[in-house]
Amino acid sequence: KPGEIYISTFDLNMENGRIEEPYRSMLRFATPVFDETGQRRGVYVINYNGSNLIAGMQQLVPAQFGNRFRMLNAQGFWIKAAQPAAEWGFALPDRAGQTLARTDSELWSKILKAPEGQVRHAGGLFTWRRFLLGETIKDPQTNVIAGDAFFVLASEISAPEWDGLTARLRST
Repeated sequence: KPGEIYISTFDLNMENGRIEEPYRSMLRFATPVFDETGQRRGVYVINYNGSNLIAGMQQLVPAQFGNRFRMLNAQGFWIKAAQPAAEWGFALPDRAGQTLARTDSELWSKILKAPEGQVRHAGGLFTWRRFLLGETIKDPQTNVIAGDAFFVLASEISAPEWDGLTARLRST
């Protein structure tokens, strides 16, 4: 409809029905185009390189903590994980089990219950905030339809990092 913007799911680019290698993450933005009589004439689509989005978010994190940045989709699949082999499980069949919803259902349940939070996790610390794409556009005449209900932006401090950060405090 006029005034609508569709934002696709965050996924991997496909060419000729196959996931392109090397993997390229992609977001697609689409909006209908109408002529002066109100007749729909087509759809304008922008393919946006998702790695630019992830890199942009990582740049907002101080450089020494950039390796802690994590991102999940609304089903608990890793878009940005501690280990790249855990990413894109919803698109890559051999990684289908690599979802936080499956590997740590207790943590995933907490994320679903609270839009933001922080918990001790695996001896470290996991901090998150859910992010809704529809809230990014504040124009009341624009309706955003998003393929992903939300994203989870998170930071994860591993057990060894946590021990290093708190060693001096513990010794005191």
